[in-house]
Amino acid sequence: MDITSETVFHILVYNGIIFLVTERFIMALQNIDQLLKRADKLTPSERLLLASRLIQSVRNDMPARKKMRRKWRDAAGLLPYPALGMDAQLYISRTRGVDNDLRSN
Repeated sequence: MDITSETVFHILVYNGIIFLVTERFIMALQNIDQLLKRADKLTPSERLLLASRLIQSVRNDMPARKKMRRKWRDAAGLLPYPALGMDAQLYISRTRGVDNDLRSN
């Protein structure tokens, strides 16, 4: 939205908070109020379907978030030494020994 010296602002008080809003925002609020009145006439299942579709529409409009790929070296130093009360190699050796014992029985 471009704000110029011609932009007209309105004062809106909502829950005791004062907002400066544009004419376009006021019109959007009025449209939303009209839509909510129409939605109130729908059955609960129809309103859930409407909400679901609105949420999906907004998700589609949002830019995709790029997942960060984590590296093992980022985990280095996260746990105090010795984690779990013993050296990591000793822990691995013991758990493998227990697994081998269980498999052989």
